[in-house]
Amino acid sequence: MDEWIIYKEFRFEAAHHLPHHDGKCRRLHGHSWVGRVQV
Repeated sequence: MDEWIIYKEFRFEAAHHLPHHDGKCRRLHGHSWVGRVQV
């Protein structure tokens, strides 16, 4: 029997800052993310 996987990938950027952090993450910076929904 054949098996099918259906999915959709989403790529997005998100920015944040850590105001109480002493390092460079205190400033606004971003990350790239990939989300995948699969049935």
